Amino acid sequence: MEIPQKVLVICYGNICRSPVAEYMLKYYLKNSTISALKSIEIRSAGLDPSFREMSLNSQRYLEKKNIGLDIQKFSSTKISKDLVQESDIIYVLEQYMKDTIISRFGKNNIEESNFLKNGKVQTLSEGASLSGDVEDPYGMDYHGYEVILDKINNLCKQIVKNWEIIA
Repeated sequence: MEIPQKVLVICYGNICRSPVAEYMLKYYLKNSTISALKSIEIRSAGLDPSFREMSLNSQRYLEKKNIGLDIQKFSSTKISKDLVQESDIIYVLEQYMKDTIISRFGKNNIEESNFLKNGKVQTLSEGASLSGDVEDPYGMDYHGYEVILDKINNLCKQIVKNWEIIA
């Protein structure tokens, strides 16, 4: 396993889970003692974003974490062929998203399809050496969000720890 230089985090709408993962990964990288990790670029996108702004519950969560990063400039982004191709690794929040990316962006190119299938696309849990999906909190109350976003936070912390071990 190599340390990626460009990481893309994907969820459905790019307003709840993937922005939190993006900012938590940036936070843990910023605070890492391993200088080689400081240059990793983290971005997020959605399979089908319908809104431009991060959800209020996700904003509130990040503000409570006091991560020292400007979240006000966030704007949701739709996944694109360019984003997929320029990313070294793509983390998705649910298994079906992995399958969607492989079918959507690998269908006309067998080489790209094989590359996507062979580890370029992983669930966030797999990146943390675990398994399982991260449920979409959209429509839940703040407590429901917090439970799910804490899970994302812990997965991001473990991913950066894994990178620190191999750096």
